[in-house]
Amino acid sequence: MDRFLAIRESNRIRADASGAEIPASVSLAEALRALGRPALGAEEASLAIRRFFSVEEERLHEIPGAGATLDALRKRGLSIALLSNATDGDYIRRAVERFGWGGVFDPLVVSSDIGVRKPRPEAFRAVLGWWSFAPDEVAIVGDSLRHDVHGGQDVGLRTFHFTWIPNPQDPAWLGRVAPDVTAKTHPDLLRALLEAAG
Repeated sequence: MDRFLAIRESNRIRADASGAEIPASVSLAEALRALGRPALGAEEASLAIRRFFSVEEERLHEIPGAGATLDALRKRGLSIALLSNATDGDYIRRAVERFGWGGVFDPLVVSSDIGVRKPRPEAFRAVLGWWSFAPDEVAIVGDSLRHDVHGGQDVGLRTFHFTWIPNPQDPAWLGRVAPDVTAKTHPDLLRALLEAAG
């Protein structure tokens, strides 16, 4: 486990610098090779990754108001996507289902599935390609000034910086990136999104 965690962290840093995602399954395979262990089959590797994330999944909880915000946006008929930087797409899909949000996001795009991370433009285009909207008709809501706000601005999106949980990388981007809107709570975010939607 220690070897896997060390390799996973090293790969996270590399992926963040390059924008090319390195899935958890790749980190697991590297750890097994480093230990001289045989490679796992696809099913075994998937099960091992699922077990690894299960502890984190049990601790997940909804940010207050998140479900209500999604419900209100859906009732307005707005299209909602999820674009996540994560090393395992199945983990994100399980989390979405756990909160009862299955079917809310169309599309649901995870960096490990497409091979690129935000802030690379290709990550955002993986969502935009599903829709017929112009980029300036789309809003990105995210907690990272670098990944979400800066990345979204680079492809022409409206940017909403959600600050309920402070992002440890944000101080380096303060003053360099200015979102269109900053919101700390979901009620504030919902008001701003509905105003923007007209």
